[in-house]
Amino acid sequence: MKLFEFLSNLDKLYSDNKVEEPPVNIPKVCNEKYTDIKEYKRQYYLKNYLIYKERNRLYREAKKAERKKTI
Repeated sequence: MKLFEFLSNLDKLYSDNKVEEPPVNIPKVCNEKYTDIKEYKRQYYLKNYLIYKERNRLYREAKKAERKKTI
């Protein structure tokens, strides 16, 4: 019986306060589908631009240090 009382009180709470309920049909975020692999790679790179930028900077610094060692 406590469960039914709790549910009725909960129903009253929602009806009295007009609490907004979340929407039932939440749109799904779909991944874009690409037919061309080059376009997919380009979009992937653009999404992860900062990661690639940092990786390339570290690579260039390592190559410069390597060249200085050999000279």
